[in-house]
Amino acid sequence: MKKIHIILIVVFAIILIAGALTYFFFFKPKPVSQQDLSAWQTYRNSTYGISVKYPADYIFYNGQGQSFVMDEFFVGIGKPLFTIELPENSYPGTNYYGAFFMLSVGQEEGSAANCNKSQRSGTTDIVDLTGTQNINGINFFLGEADGATTEASVQTKIYHTVSNNICYEATLTIVSGNLDNNLQSTAKKFNEEDAWNKLKDVLGTISFNNIYNN
Repeated sequence: MKKIHIILIVVFAIILIAGALTYFFFFKPKPVSQQDLSAWQTYRNSTYGISVKYPADYIFYNGQGQSFVMDEFFVGIGKPLFTIELPENSYPGTNYYGAFFMLSVGQEEGSAANCNKSQRSGTTDIVDLTGTQNINGINFFLGEADGATTEASVQTKIYHTVSNNICYEATLTIVSGNLDNNLQSTAKKFNEEDAWNKLKDVLGTISFNNIYNN
């Protein structure tokens, strides 16, 4: 009996390992460095020498997106260059409201000197961006911000970097409905980690300081 018990434990362990390996190699989303980007769209800005890639079914806007007004976090004034939005039907039947990648450029002289800081629009509080991360060879200062209403919550990850003595800001923003709200009573919580990873995949394709011919 004891021998059978040990055999069952071994078989169960093998099944778990096989399942984990199957997920890792076949179903787990691949990082952008391992994805086939040949079908992705490419945006190039000849003025600032910026390029970025994004899946063809994502929504692209020049400047601000049209679904939500999103904050900038420059110490000073910023100008949104473009917004890339995940499709509205990305997570049907859930509390998903939207997920956005927005790139903005600092408009004031000396923006580079304050690029390791952030300030929410309409406030006087200046926050140091103490975290750092290198993405695709670009060093970013990191920060976070959030906000909420009775119906929705907004989470933003802030990435600041300096190129040509100008501060650039990439913000990844997720807007989700409040599941405690009666209007959301039948909705399920969407996979936020998956949405963050999709936005980060777009961020991972960005390139600064190139020259493009119109």
